[in-house]
Amino acid sequence: MKVEKLPILDLNILSDLMQDYLQEKSKVKDLFDYTKDISSFKKIIEDRSKININRSLLVDELTKQYSDLPDTDFVLNQIESLSSENTFTVTTAHQLCLFTGPLYFIYKAVSVIKLSQLLSKEYKEYNFIPVFWLGSEDHDFEEVNHFNIYNKKIEWSSEQSGPVGMMKNTNINNVINELAKILYGNKDTEFIKYLKSIFLESENYVKSFISFLHYLFGAHGLVVLEQNNKLYKSAFSEILQDEIFSNLIEKSIEKNNNYIERNYELQAHSRSINIFYMKAGLRERIVKVGEEYLVNNTEIKFSEKELLTELKKYPERFSPNVVLRPLYQEFILPNLAYIGGAGELAYWLQLRNSFHSQGRKMPMLLLRDMALIIDKKTGDNIKKIQLDKKSLFQNTDLLIRKLVIECSSKDLDLENEIHALNKIFNTIDKKAVEIDNSLEKHLLAQKKKAYNMLKVIEQKMLRAEKKNQDILVQRITAIKSHLFPKNKLQERHDNFLPYYKKYGTDFIDMLIENFNPISNEMKFIFEDE
Repeated sequence: MKVEKLPILDLNILSDLMQDYLQEKSKVKDLFDYTKDISSFKKIIEDRSKININRSLLVDELTKQYSDLPDTDFVLNQIESLSSENTFTVTTAHQLCLFTGPLYFIYKAVSVIKLSQLLSKEYKEYNFIPVFWLGSEDHDFEEVNHFNIYNKKIEWSSEQSGPVGMMKNTNINNVINELAKILYGNKDTEFIKYLKSIFLESENYVKSFISFLHYLFGAHGLVVLEQNNKLYKSAFSEILQDEIFSNLIEKSIEKNNNYIERNYELQAHSRSINIFYMKAGLRERIVKVGEEYLVNNTEIKFSEKELLTELKKYPERFSPNVVLRPLYQEFILPNLAYIGGAGELAYWLQLRNSFHSQGRKMPMLLLRDMALIIDKKTGDNIKKIQLDKKSLFQNTDLLIRKLVIECSSKDLDLENEIHALNKIFNTIDKKAVEIDNSLEKHLLAQKKKAYNMLKVIEQKMLRAEKKNQDILVQRITAIKSHLFPKNKLQERHDNFLPYYKKYGTDFIDMLIENFNPISNEMKFIFEDE
């Protein structure tokens, strides 16, 4: 495979806020704490070393989490090193997905692994552990219960509700069988046997998912952390209490939210209480009504005293939402950097004052690596029409129009004629207005009619030329539909399993070799077979 790269900013696919952040423009300087450079980690390490972390709790709970998994020596050594004050983490996070969902889930894991390697080379006196924080408490099952391979959607059907991590693996055998049929023609391969062993024998989905991530990335030292943990939340309970009874997040992010809303688009909206009440089959918002605290869409309610007692007795039942989770993560981990997608970083940029209110700074915020995998046939088509990589990201219709005009031997552009028309009407307008001012409105209407007539003729000429260049149009359409299925970025639609079937662990090794979350580049991966 050949890999080429382009600056992500050249592709015009990010929001204005993200473009300004990646360029560290002055208008966003008050939204983050550290510049995105490997030299900045010296200061981050210095600052992070001043913050107390319950390392023994972290090591104990992670060790328990990995106790039933095979081939864990390397990862357990990674976990054990977290007991040392010279060990830090770099972290990414995501909710549970069906068999990792879209490709960018894999790209997140690879990005954080690569960052830990880069830091290890630069700062040899420290240890850096890549961590994948699992948002196992998320309850949007319909968002994560499917994945796409070979343009086919595979879906996990279940009537269960509540946190996805707590769900039983009911009916998931149907998913594995369908996957086996599509990938291997119903052959019971070693990989399919492995999937059955972890997904059909585990007590819930999160345990299966952790096993799968360990299978894929354990050899690279990735530590998976499951956030649904009673002891982690007990350690975090003072902040949970501040959020429930003092509206910590809402008050602390108001200034930055107002600034972002004035200048950009707000990614996430906070609530008065940014916590869900959670049990198996249930995850609903806590809302205050009068003097009572209600669990939305249920009959459950608490007085302030009762809710405080519940928090102290059952901290695991309190689940941070999207704007509180970053603080939870940073409270538990000795973390230096967070790697996320553009949407994630946008809401992290709302939260700087939330961290400062707790006497700590934000981690460095890095955009995860992005990639486009181009099969040989598509790559050959790109070469045949001499399409540059930047043009791949243009709107399909505009791209077809541009290339048809460029490749045509005929003049399909009526701009000169339109310009001449404007001159004629301007001359007539002057003469007519001298006779009667009321004729100006009539002339404007006729001018618009004539302009529209020329544009219609121009469109008909272009459509006719598209038919003449049908092969070119077909190639452009095929390229775009393959690389941007359903008009989405490939990485937001396709699953990684077809590539894993084709290349095995070499696929992950290739990504690690070419990724670099500090560089902000799009990787174009050209397959050679």
